[in-house]
Amino acid sequence: MKKKRRRKRTVIRSQTLDWWTQEFWDLYKEKDKKRSIYQMWLSTIEFASKIGEDIRRSSYKELPKHLAHSFAWLLSFVAKCNKQRNIPPLFKFRDGFSDIIAFKYPNVCGICRKSECTCGLIRGAIESVTGKKPPYAKLLGLRKKFHAEENYRKKNLQGWLNMFDRVYMNTIQGLPIEHIAFHYMEEIGEVAEVITTIYEEEHKFPREIDDVRSIEEAVKKFETATTSDELRKALELKLILANEIADSFSWWCSLNLKLEHLCKETRGTLIPVKNVQKIILSEYKYVKGHLRCPVCEEIHCKCDILKKKRFLEKFI
Repeated sequence: MKKKRRRKRTVIRSQTLDWWTQEFWDLYKEKDKKRSIYQMWLSTIEFASKIGEDIRRSSYKELPKHLAHSFAWLLSFVAKCNKQRNIPPLFKFRDGFSDIIAFKYPNVCGICRKSECTCGLIRGAIESVTGKKPPYAKLLGLRKKFHAEENYRKKNLQGWLNMFDRVYMNTIQGLPIEHIAFHYMEEIGEVAEVITTIYEEEHKFPREIDDVRSIEEAVKKFETATTSDELRKALELKLILANEIADSFSWWCSLNLKLEHLCKETRGTLIPVKNVQKIILSEYKYVKGHLRCPVCEEIHCKCDILKKKRFLEKFI
């Protein structure tokens, strides 16, 4: 029994972000295919708000559960963008979740592009700039370098946390957990803003956008001088969406890292010491090679979503 448990833990520990994304798609795809993009992200917002409430109320026993569910919804959203055909083209990505994260965070801070972020020194100046655009071509070049040096697609979940810990160690340690939670909720809200803009502007986009499915293709066309203004605007929305998804994940990681630091400082009195893997598996049990729904406990979720769907449709 001990050997089997150790083997299972080793298998899970080594799995990549793209593996987790596929697992959540396998678990929930029959339900997620019926949900709209709005409905998918609305559920992500729901758990982000629960995280905020947990921290406001100092309810740290509930926080790991809500962190696990918010992780599941974030990856399920990306899986829908990867797998489903009948969604607007700007939501379609050939890029896996690791590609999306590595585009904004190619082993360095996505803003100052340093291996140990120095943005805190000029945070006020950065936040006061409106309409700032990421250097997409530079970030794409850094992603290629990241892949050549380390092959980020093979990096497991803990490996990504270690990267964010190195890049943002001083920021995470210096901020209270409430501040980190506010940042996480802000990024979740900014994804919602991009989703709304895409739906509002969709009718204006040229048909060429249908053929642009990857970040690399979007960057190349965006940087091409002959690209029309209408197509460039659509491409920028696609790239902004990718960056905001990456930002959401980076602050989710920061929350987990802050919790780990607080656990060590309080010697486990604030919250039982758990690494990220244990937090997720405490909700989504891994049995016989599959994650299981925490409600129906099936490897292909059979929970009834019709009532929730009818309720959501009143507002969408």
